[in-house]
Amino acid sequence: MSVDQLTELQHRLLDARIARHCLDATEFESAEMDQAYEIQSQLIQQYCHETASTVSGWKVALSGALAKAKYGLQHPVYGHLCADMQLANDSCIELTQLYQPKLEVELAFILKETISTADSTDAELLEKVGSIRPAIEIADTRWLNWQFNLGQFLADNSAAQFYVLGDEVDVSIHDLDIHSLIEHANVEVTVTTQPEDQPIRNYLWLVRTLLAQHKSLQADEVILTGSIIRPMDLKAGQYQFQVLGQQVSLKVT
Repeated sequence: MSVDQLTELQHRLLDARIARHCLDATEFESAEMDQAYEIQSQLIQQYCHETASTVSGWKVALSGALAKAKYGLQHPVYGHLCADMQLANDSCIELTQLYQPKLEVELAFILKETISTADSTDAELLEKVGSIRPAIEIADTRWLNWQFNLGQFLADNSAAQFYVLGDEVDVSIHDLDIHSLIEHANVEVTVTTQPEDQPIRNYLWLVRTLLAQHKSLQADEVILTGSIIRPMDLKAGQYQFQVLGQQVSLKVT
């Protein structure tokens, strides 16, 4: 993509996010991953400026085996979280606020310290996590009918839209066992997490990837560590999940 094309894509995605409409992916050429991440970074910077929001953390996306195979990935990808994306637990949201939303259940790691140096061991990086909370992520995209290539997905901030956090779970990160993460759900879900430490592995991948790109992570930032269920189409109704002893819920009208 040329510089002019990259700039146009960034501006069109920003307008689509703020003015609430979708784009046809066939109107744009493909961007390389580094170009797409640069668009994402500029998009979020401008979005925060336009909306008076701030970056509140990061999300891991395309972490499942099927998603990685579809896009030929060896690792997941990431997106930014902004403060105005967070919804209160058990809050209500209208479908008219969304485009074509999907719901995911995740674990959120909340940082207790800034991470800015790459020469840390895995154990040291895990010690930076202050709490673990269940989370609902509402993924949504500016691309019509969820039709996009990898570069377009990344440029659109990896479909980040909203997230909900439950209360802190009474489980240490060192004792995390994902085999029984979801203890109850009032809707049918398909659990997809496969090895037992996937949220931890995704967290470590994200931190090391950002540090390699000369980015830092700040205390109190939220890390959404990747869906532990198959993403489901969001429809009107109540969604309730009991995860490691804590409930996270959302009503949709």
